[in-house]
Amino acid sequence: MTRCHTLLLLSVLLTSGLQAMEVGEILAKARAILGTEQKLNAVQTLQYEGRVYGADGEQQDSLDLTFKKPNKQMLIVESDKMKRSTGVNGFEGFVEVIDKTDDRRSGIVVLDYNRVRHLMANSAENLYFFEGPYHRPGGSITYEGTQTVRGKECYKLRFAYACGLYYIRYFDMQTFALVSTINGENNQELIESETQTVGGIVFPSKVETYDEEGDLIRTVVFEKILINEQVDDSVFDFPEIPSSLKP
Repeated sequence: MTRCHTLLLLSVLLTSGLQAMEVGEILAKARAILGTEQKLNAVQTLQYEGRVYGADGEQQDSLDLTFKKPNKQMLIVESDKMKRSTGVNGFEGFVEVIDKTDDRRSGIVVLDYNRVRHLMANSAENLYFFEGPYHRPGGSITYEGTQTVRGKECYKLRFAYACGLYYIRYFDMQTFALVSTINGENNQELIESETQTVGGIVFPSKVETYDEEGDLIRTVVFEKILINEQVDDSVFDFPEIPSSLKP
């Protein structure tokens, strides 16, 4: 009996070691497509400016997205009628809505603890280039086999966070390029394309989002990407409450 248990334990350890090695190799090659380890690890801040288009191709909003290590994030989506800011500063998170047509519909919402953790995980996803879960407590990246996705044979990896957020990513088995990302929160698929190189790092210029039926929901086009520009922590501060809303 002891010998059986020993052999079983040895088998588990060998399997785990093999999987860990495979994950590491896949990630290393996928990261190498984006840039050198030195370039990727040196990123401290990221800023995106772009536009959001609907499924019909019509422009809907402008987009400004800022990240700062280790876990700060500010997303501003703005149209002619509305401005929506979603931020997390490592301690608290909020959504501020400004209705340009009716002040009575403007306001600030304090996000709950789990939503804050989701946003912090999303920050790690963007700042650490396929290694986000390794930079959040309880995060993990696991190998889940192979699958044909969009006509390509792919490695399937799960990027999971302790808060419950996870992404499934498919990497081309031949080139190790990212083929597809599934957001575990809503099962929507993200497809990146039309790359641009900034500071020696390759970024997508376009990100398309598809629903579970494969229908296009929206397209984000990044017009400007900045790396390691000075970003003051005040950018992520909880917004000042308007005097009209104060007791």
